[in-house]
Amino acid sequence: MSCRCAVISIVLTVFGIIGCIALGIFLKFRMDHQPKNSIEILHSDITKYEFTNSLEAFSGKLFKELSQAHGDKNIVYSPFSIETCLAMTRQGAENETAKEMDASFETEDKNLRSIADNYHTILEKYEKSPMLNVANKIYVQQNYKVHEEFNRTLSNEFFSSVENIDFSQNVAAASRMNKWVELKTENAIKDFVSSDNLNADTRLMLLSAIHFKGEWATGFAPEATTEEDFHTSDVNNTQKVQLMYKKDLCHYNTFYDLDASALRLPYKNSDLSMLILLPNSINGLPAMLEKLANTTFDTIMKDMETQTYVNVYLPKFKVEFEVELKDVLSKMGMGKMFSSGDFGSMLKTSEPMSVSNVMHKALIEVNEEGTKAAAASGLAITARSGAEIPSPFFRADHPFYYAIIDEDNVRMFEGIFVNA
Repeated sequence: MSCRCAVISIVLTVFGIIGCIALGIFLKFRMDHQPKNSIEILHSDITKYEFTNSLEAFSGKLFKELSQAHGDKNIVYSPFSIETCLAMTRQGAENETAKEMDASFETEDKNLRSIADNYHTILEKYEKSPMLNVANKIYVQQNYKVHEEFNRTLSNEFFSSVENIDFSQNVAAASRMNKWVELKTENAIKDFVSSDNLNADTRLMLLSAIHFKGEWATGFAPEATTEEDFHTSDVNNTQKVQLMYKKDLCHYNTFYDLDASALRLPYKNSDLSMLILLPNSINGLPAMLEKLANTTFDTIMKDMETQTYVNVYLPKFKVEFEVELKDVLSKMGMGKMFSSGDFGSMLKTSEPMSVSNVMHKALIEVNEEGTKAAAASGLAITARSGAEIPSPFFRADHPFYYAIIDEDNVRMFEGIFVNA
């Protein structure tokens, strides 16, 4: 008997001893008089904390791999888009494939439904946002059916709809999916799905698109923008950039352990902001990124709670970045889903399925008014084969790191700007 294979192309505390008895009685009284859902609320907060920590850990590992491979060029990508796409895929994974994905996300022994609920919370928050749009979609080969539980979870938790398509008509299928991506990213991401990645053996494509268009809470005056030198990592090389300027009350601090300064620029009417980390030296980005891998965003943000007036110089820039993530994710411990994947909870078929590739494309544009950013991730399933002091200067005229984050420090976008 022969079997066709399918391939997925694509993400008590111990109380003090003194007064122990009295404290126990007091706590018993408090527990008996707590609101019914207080324990659930506490558990929810802990789960959310663990979830955001796992996202940050995964984002950090992913960015480290990307910067090591592409650190000589401008990078922008959406960790959250990639994580969402992989999380949808994880809902259909089983056995060793599932274990590897959990280990990479550091979510071992965590409830799968709880993880989906946490994604739902973020997606729901921005569901009707005029600034940030996150959209998910599943395309399934015609005459194939999705498992009810997989379909229900993705529909209810990830706001994803299922649509049948004929992948054997690869050009028409790619065109149809690209139109969806263009629609969800306001025409920012074009030609995302290549017809070369689709064929008669393709079973399923999961897409996650994200689009952001934010206006600075306080903009840069266009008349203050001047042409200035931007120093690349080569200290002897400069390029011309349009350098914006404003003096504003900002969250700012210097971080001696990173040998860098940090600035947070909020967007209007939103919990989103851009965090910029600027090395003190012109060629200090690689060393700073190495140190950043051991520093949490939560620590950085807590050390930036106090606001101060800052002279801000930031270049206008536009970056587009496209990357195939198969090798990166394999290095991060997800190798089985590419070689011998087990995705039996996805489709009603006996065909074994594995991942052939993971696609991602993103762009960002920063100007005086604000920021435009968009990204898309795709996974396709195929038959396997104090006293007043002078205001500090934050002059980003050399390579720097940036991220667009929400109030929980979830990285919607991040990247590096190294040359004009």
